Amino acid sequence: MPYCETELSGTTSTEGLVLSINYENWIAKSPDYIEELVLDRAAVSAQRIQELCASVPLPRYVGIVRLTSSLIGTIDLLFRPLRVP
Repeated sequence: MPYCETELSGTTSTEGLVLSINYENWIAKSPDYIEELVLDRAAVSAQRIQELCASVPLPRYVGIVRLTSSLIGTIDLLFRPLRVP
């Protein structure tokens, strides 16, 4: 379960193209974040999860910024929080 969560939605129009991007952010324990990826089969393949775990040493907690759009799909940006309250 996320420590804190914010969700925003924005719309941009360029030459008739409308792009809507949803934004969420939260802090979670790394194992909980990986578990969420595993349980949501539609989000990430098992091979990608294995690559992430093998190549990125995750700290105890991670900050996650999730961008979602019909044009780009879902992108998770991971950050190492400096301080966890």
